[in-house]
Amino acid sequence: MFVKCFLLSYNIFGDYMYIIKNDKIFPVKYCSNFINKSLGFMFQKRKNYALYFKNCTSIHTFFCFFPIDVYLLDEHNKILYSYYNLGKNKIIWPKKHVKHILEVPSGLVKEFTLKDDN
Repeated sequence: MFVKCFLLSYNIFGDYMYIIKNDKIFPVKYCSNFINKSLGFMFQKRKNYALYFKNCTSIHTFFCFFPIDVYLLDEHNKILYSYYNLGKNKIIWPKKHVKHILEVPSGLVKEFTLKDDN
């Protein structure tokens, strides 16, 4: 089942882009190279930005020291699957139609009301 797309601006400034909704701006780090895609949030303290993995279909939370929310997206950045408050040592296996992944420190997008139906 496909859902409505959230607004994802592709104005990339360096390695960052932004989710813009209701006049609020939320930074998203664009993970485009092997090192960024491999590390993600591993071995880091809690951040105030999200990570966008293009052409990525699965993730793990090994060595991630804080819970994250994960959104699995199709090729048009529509949210297909959502996982909230994922703790460490979890794996999300590839799913049908998933092309990209958005990882967000748990609770950060509540102020943006980023949900499956937005």
